[in-house]
Amino acid sequence: MMNMAWTHHPMPGGVTVEAAWSPCSTPRSKGCVVLWPCMGGDCRMYAMPVESFTSAGWHVLFYNPRGHGGSTGYLSVATAGDDLKRLLDHFGLSGLPLSALGHSGACAAWLKAAAAGLPVKDFYFAAPVINSRRSLFYMYEAGTIGEFVFVTSRLAADPVHFKRILADTDWLDPSHWHENNLEDVLNGTTGTFPMGSFLRELFIPGVDAMPELVGRASDVTVFFPARDNWYPHRETLDGCPEHLTAVAVEAARDHYFSCGWDSVWAETVARLVSQRG
Repeated sequence: MMNMAWTHHPMPGGVTVEAAWSPCSTPRSKGCVVLWPCMGGDCRMYAMPVESFTSAGWHVLFYNPRGHGGSTGYLSVATAGDDLKRLLDHFGLSGLPLSALGHSGACAAWLKAAAAGLPVKDFYFAAPVINSRRSLFYMYEAGTIGEFVFVTSRLAADPVHFKRILADTDWLDPSHWHENNLEDVLNGTTGTFPMGSFLRELFIPGVDAMPELVGRASDVTVFFPARDNWYPHRETLDGCPEHLTAVAVEAARDHYFSCGWDSVWAETVARLVSQRG
């Protein structure tokens, strides 16, 4: 992966958001590819072959939303698109057609941001989580919720208490959540990651981007792994049976797309070039 310089940018609310970008290496730009990581992730972990995109005519922007990578604060799907717009303005990328690259929960956030006005031309989603609450109920039903708890507990102020609260689905009931003041309980002391606020933003009452997906299905390419413990992808396909482009990546072994990212990047570049070459 190209060594891209990361910069930090002040945003409303006293937080900073980090980003990195690389300009295209062709005389004229065809647009901008923006990578948005999975919830709690970091663009650095994807080892994206940036040169493959820049040499084909696309600028590349890595966007770590609030609470991701070196960005401070916690994610709000409702405002994450506004932060991204400020970054595009800063880098002189406003007005260019955007190609949205997202993984897991970032896919729903992308669809919401586009519906709010970001000029996204096409979407490339890996293992998309389209409905945040549906994902967790699916994991509880399948007995795989431990994967989610493992990933998130590392950020919790009190991991043991956090795991106890997430042992069953009671916390997902909005009444139970508010009656037991779980946001404050899970936020812990000042200076720790605000886990309670993070969970509330994503799951109480949740983020459902299926209506937006249906409306933009003809612009969406979805990469599915051979197995996914985080989301029932059959529901995604059934919700958009006629227009969604689905690509099965057999090399991808799980929700994290282990061993499958090379296929995602190669296929994405090929599709971009064929559509706008």
